[in-house]
Amino acid sequence: MNSDNILLLPNELSIENVSEYKDALIEHLETSSSVITVDGSGLSRVDTAGVQLLVVFVRQIIANGKKVKWQGCSDALQSTAAQLGLKQQLLDCN
Repeated sequence: MNSDNILLLPNELSIENVSEYKDALIEHLETSSSVITVDGSGLSRVDTAGVQLLVVFVRQIIANGKKVKWQGCSDALQSTAAQLGLKQQLLDCN
């Protein structure tokens, strides 16, 4: 997160760090306004576990009556989400 209340995704979101990053997502969900802005432009490596975590996060945002706004989405995130058949669920969530 940064001072503009934008959730900055890390450079890497993979099986090695999803459990620690999950806590940051939960905190952001609980403290953010009605629109959660996610910046994934700096995400250079993401695996199945990382995409799954983000899909669950997006679903929880919507279930809480909030909206997701993607400010940036790296090629790595788009590609991995597409390979898993989750690109629409993850990135077309508004």
